Amino acid sequence: MYSLNNISLADYGILPGRAPGSNIALEGFLDMPKRLGKTFHDWLGEEGIEPYVAADELFFDSRTLSFYGYIKGANKVDCIEKLQELYTSIARLNTLVTLGTQWGDFEVYLKDRIVVDYLKEGYAAIKMVFEQPLITIQNRELPAANSVATYNIDRIPFSAFSCFVTKLNGNYDRPELKESFYTSYNAPGYQLTQVGPLEVTMELYFTAPDFLTLKANIELWHQMLTAPGVRNLNIDGTERDCFAVDGFTVNQVRVVTGNCMARLRVKLLLAFAGKPVITPYLIEPKGIQPIATEQGEFIIFNNLEEFTLLDHKGNVITDSGDSPIKVP
Repeated sequence: MYSLNNISLADYGILPGRAPGSNIALEGFLDMPKRLGKTFHDWLGEEGIEPYVAADELFFDSRTLSFYGYIKGANKVDCIEKLQELYTSIARLNTLVTLGTQWGDFEVYLKDRIVVDYLKEGYAAIKMVFEQPLITIQNRELPAANSVATYNIDRIPFSAFSCFVTKLNGNYDRPELKESFYTSYNAPGYQLTQVGPLEVTMELYFTAPDFLTLKANIELWHQMLTAPGVRNLNIDGTERDCFAVDGFTVNQVRVVTGNCMARLRVKLLLAFAGKPVITPYLIEPKGIQPIATEQGEFIIFNNLEEFTLLDHKGNVITDSGDSPIKVP
């Protein structure tokens, strides 16, 4: 099922194993790579950071793929000979080659040392690390953006991707102070500075009835987080404008008939002042056209009983089905 440069790895006596926490041999092939270049500017006299998220400011690194398997030889000598045959073939490669797998084909080069741990009776564990410099993600239509409930990104509920949050870190923290600059002699010195950026780490589990659906849902996150602009995130009832600098990692991929799952870990930086964003919803009473101020402030009609929530473009927000969200 695995090949390198159109040569089956089985020809070298290699059997696919399992990546840590997974039941498939390949890891990293669903990762989103980190950003390249300058990703934000830190104005020392102001809180937080200014994100660089315009289309012409977005550049991304390559992706690392790891293959875990076993070399099967008739005995130790045969195992070593098979390894040498593999090394000789790889030494002849002078360009990107295709790593063929049932999870997709990837144009790669061997990045790191091949780690081999001899076991016994002609068997050895092997790990090969590849680099994929050219990554193409198919742009798909995103699910409907109609939620204001907890656990949504850009108004798209996490449930639309069949994923759920299992761990959060940093979302309630106060950021560290920015670097201080002072001169002091014979006594401790200090300078009080503004707070730096807030970093939120999130762990998600994706589930799907088949691998292609699982892959498509994870790639939609890749598509969103690499798009220009900041993302609006709600993971605890508070909305935050944020962006990804370090990409995300996907591991613990498990594929069985009728059920697939994977764990995604992503670190997000809050944009601008490093504070949660209170989204200025417009409020529309029944039968009256929405009214917007230049500042996007709340429009409240105290003499009416019921209002409908609108987004900043005047679109009715729904949380499930076709029913708009009402507030008293």
